[in-house]
Amino acid sequence: MVYFRAICSLNTLPEELKPYVPLFCHVITKMGCGTYDYREQSQLMELTTGGMSATPQIIPDDSNIDAYEQGVLFSSLCVDRNLPEMMHLWSEIFNNPRFDDEEHLKVLIRMIAQELSNGIPDSGHAYASTRASKTLTLAHRKSTR
Repeated sequence: MVYFRAICSLNTLPEELKPYVPLFCHVITKMGCGTYDYREQSQLMELTTGGMSATPQIIPDDSNIDAYEQGVLFSSLCVDRNLPEMMHLWSEIFNNPRFDDEEHLKVLIRMIAQELSNGIPDSGHAYASTRASKTLTLAHRKSTR
């Protein structure tokens, strides 16, 4: 098995775009890339990998309680023989993402909203805990947005 993990820093991303990072992470591997539409990309991902994901990250600075770094973690896994295909998919996702299918983007956003609303009743304690930790450091404050 081959595990791929890469972090991309968001230090140069303008502040006004940072609230959209979680949405970007949710859709970047589901919109299609290069010559693949979202269906073809999904099928190729299922055939050659154990999954591909992008996750927003807030990394606190151990030496300064008020400092942190924001980034996106890209991760995937595959069997050895599928490594070239997996890396080709990442290359296409990084260099040629397709955001031209507005209807599919709307569907993905609706799915995110539904998942969030379904989780509200079951997440009371987690919400309270997260809300309380928000006051501890800047990193906690950023990660709860």
